[in-house]
Amino acid sequence: PPSPTAYTLLRRSCINTLSVENLPRGASAGFLFFGDVHKGYTLAYVFRVPDPRARGRLRTYALLMLGGHDGWRTTLAYRVVTRAFESMAEKIVRMANEVIMREFSESAQAQGARSQGGSSPEMPYSGPPPPSRGSLGGGAMGGAAGGADSAYGGSVVSNRSITPVSSFLVAKKVDPDGYPRVSSEAMSAKSLAEIVGDENIFLELHGAFVKLLASLTREFGL
Repeated sequence: PPSPTAYTLLRRSCINTLSVENLPRGASAGFLFFGDVHKGYTLAYVFRVPDPRARGRLRTYALLMLGGHDGWRTTLAYRVVTRAFESMAEKIVRMANEVIMREFSESAQAQGARSQGGSSPEMPYSGPPPPSRGSLGGGAMGGAAGGADSAYGGSVVSNRSITPVSSFLVAKKVDPDGYPRVSSEAMSAKSLAEIVGDENIFLELHGAFVKLLASLTREFGL
């Protein structure tokens, strides 16, 4: 908002909604009504949207209405506002679930195609074969190798196939130990437009807010 006072009220309401106020235990979505005559009243609907990249695979959002310093006028609009906010949140969650199901289906189809086509063969190891345990004690080179072997408690050289090319260079999905390798892009946070798969989601929300405000003005003169 262009007004510093309105910006301060909005910022305080956002922080209180997402960080201070709490929903009833076990609730994943619900309404909050808080404030006083000095700081102003806030009516909010908090909900969680599925996002595989977020911590806990859920991202918390909230729809807010600043009711000003008159709590009685804010309670008059409670029924209309909560119904509109709940409808908006349900649509957002439904769109996010559809995106996840579509991405899961595409991933499963791609994985099936790779398994049918066969995986690419590993590059053969062209270096010398690993020394056997019995050969570690002979000669000058063997003495050094034997010392290293005893320093590690006499461990046997692993038989795991080792490729001379780094797995980073060949863009492998897993590292040599079999753990999945995740790029930084895959771990970056998604915007709401990416989560719901609609780049015009904010335009739709703005239109819904305008209709809600017009309805409140006609019914209550707010």
